Parts: sequence; C-alpha cells; structure tokens
Amino acid sequence: MKSVVIKRSILINRRKTSVSLENEFWNALREIAGPGKFALATLVEQIDRERNNINLSSAIRVFVFTYIRELNGRRDDSGRRSAESMSLLARAEECRALAEGLKDLEIRTTMLRVAADYELMAERLKRIVGIEHQHIESA
Repeated sequence: MKSVVIKRSILINRRKTSVSLENEFWNALREIAGPGKFALATLVEQIDRERNNINLSSAIRVFVFTYIRELNGRRDDSGRRSAESMSLLARAEECRALAEGLKDLEIRTTMLRVAADYELMAERLKRIVGIEHQHIESA
C-alpha cells in the first residue's frame, strides 16, 4: 500500500506554515476536529504547543495515532487523559479567539472565563498524568 504525502499550508498562531502528511492523516485530523468540535487550525496549534522536540508533522501523526488508539480502547488512562487535556486546551483557544471578535463586554468576559475554565481542567488532567507516571516509574 502506497500513501501519498500531501503538503498543505495552515495558519498557526497567525503564521502560515506548511505541513506534510499522508492523506489518511489529514482525513483523520479533520475527523478529530470534526464539525461542531473545534477548528482544524486550533487543533494543530495545540499539537504544536504540546510537541516535544519533534517536527510538527510527526507530532500530528503521534496525536492522531494516540487518539485512534483511545477510540479503540487500547490505551491506558494516562494517555487518554493527555489527549483529553490537549482537546480542552484547543477548546480554550477557540473560546479566546471567539471572544476577540465579540463587541458585547459581558459576553466577551463570559467567553474568556469559559476559556480559563477549559485551561484549568486541562492543567489538572496534566497533573494527574504526571502523578500516574511517577507511580509507574517508582514501581
């Protein structure tokens, strides 16, 4: 089976960058971002922020693989929580972006509070994952 690598431009933190992925990964990424969830660019921005010393294309592949493993039930709780944390942070970023365009101060403030709540939940999940990893390493 031969898969074609497709290079696409995407806006990350208001900066245009190119990402090369196999079409299957682009399709999976779009499904994860899905209608009614959050924008593809927001998800990629979050993956970009969370990656550790790997290129963006590889980080996206790892994220998609991890997400699919979770859906298939072949994933431990710490991995699931890590993916959920990234999803929460992506939602927070969307709320902040939406708030920027709002003129009504009360609604804008509420939207920013929602974003802060998403970030708080994500941070708590990250701490839980860190604690679980410490228990595994000490065992």
